[in-house]
Amino acid sequence: MHNIVDPRYQDDIQRQIGQDLSNRSLIGTIVYVLIWAAIMLPSLSDMTNRGENLALIICTGAVVLVSMLRLICVLYYRVQLKSDLPEAPSFLPLHIGVFMSGGVWGGICYFLMTHPQFEDCSVALFIATAGLCAGGIASLAPSRNAVAIYLVMIVAPLAAALVQSSIPKAESIAWLFIIYVGGLYVISGFHRREYFSALNSKLKLTEQTERLMQLNTIDSLTGLKNRRYFESQLAYEYKRAIREELPISIILLDLDHFKGINDQYGHLIGDECLKEMARSTSCLINRSVDIVARYGGEEFAVILPNTDQANALKVAERIRHKIEQMTIRYGEYSIRFTASLGVATQIPESGNSELALVQRADKALYRAKNNGRNRIEAAAKEIRSGNVTPLVHAV
Repeated sequence: MHNIVDPRYQDDIQRQIGQDLSNRSLIGTIVYVLIWAAIMLPSLSDMTNRGENLALIICTGAVVLVSMLRLICVLYYRVQLKSDLPEAPSFLPLHIGVFMSGGVWGGICYFLMTHPQFEDCSVALFIATAGLCAGGIASLAPSRNAVAIYLVMIVAPLAAALVQSSIPKAESIAWLFIIYVGGLYVISGFHRREYFSALNSKLKLTEQTERLMQLNTIDSLTGLKNRRYFESQLAYEYKRAIREELPISIILLDLDHFKGINDQYGHLIGDECLKEMARSTSCLINRSVDIVARYGGEEFAVILPNTDQANALKVAERIRHKIEQMTIRYGEYSIRFTASLGVATQIPESGNSELALVQRADKALYRAKNNGRNRIEAAAKEIRSGNVTPLVHAV
């Protein structure tokens, strides 16, 4: 497998193989029991010897028991697969199930074919075994070890029984079976390569799609998240705040008199100012759940999940102070600018909208603009009962 699997997808492919093998093993277990029932039910009705019927009943019990044990192995593996393990679980439970079912079938074939009283079952056993070999190789092809275990456990006892039995041309039939199974094993190698090639292609396509989606959420100038991502993430965090009954805060900031910088120094220098401001602001946001985004033009937005108004105002003041202290060097000029910020906080309830929270932050931002710029204004702090406290001003 290591030669035909892209190392980047090793763990993902291991998990996918396990998922596919467990799904196919569930189907294989059902087919295994049905095939045995198709062989034995007519034989039980035809046989009158009590000892022979007892032997067939014991064989049937063995088939049912091993099928149940294999089912347990498959279910155990699926539980392991769904757990948050850092690595894909071992295929050992699946291999044990294959080993048991193949071994029991091979043992039953050996027993029945070496006892002349069950000679009438021989043709049905040959056909069923050939079918199980073909189906098993097709379904277990992703795992070379599973294929090898399965074939050896089924075919070796059958070949040994043919050599010892009195069936005409038994040796020729044994060699035909060996050649047939060898051919199937070689074909399984082609199936395996096609399987891994398809998985590699699927994972590459998924990776490229995720990369494109990631690029679609990035503002090309500043490298921050764009407005589309901001809106989708705000909707997600807002719903989470409703479920968990936690506060959520947002900060809207707008650079003061930025049009004058573009007019005096040109848009290229203005763009450099935006880039530097974005880098500086991002450094102040420490939590992975917090989002800084370019909201449009020289306006930026910050999402602060599980943050009350007091802490949101502290973050806003750090941002304001950082921008105020920044200096952009351009030739003999030193460019400095400030920002106005609006903060809104809410503990949302079912039926509330995140758009209302944005509008409240926007109104607070424009109050900051109208009250002298380079300052922070906070929207009215909402209380769940519907009462409103006085406006909180900072800076």
